[in-house]
Amino acid sequence: HGVIVTDIIEELKNKEEVIAMKWSLFSEQNNPLNAFYGINHSKTIQDMSSSLSELKAPGLNFVIASKTGEIAYFAAGGLYE
Repeated sequence: HGVIVTDIIEELKNKEEVIAMKWSLFSEQNNPLNAFYGINHSKTIQDMSSSLSELKAPGLNFVIASKTGEIAYFAAGGLYE
């Protein structure tokens, strides 16, 4: 787990359970090296989209333009449920 927040958030100080934050950078589903390799070798916006799906953290914004005039925006990153 990550940082324990029970002692630093006023509303949680009197709770019996301990609450911790978890950073998705360390998630097993996060594969930033493969994502950025794929981004650098993408030939199409669809290739880029597929590569970005492997990026769960850090949360990043991408604006992409192709030689044919296509423009795309991606907010890459994952959220916990």
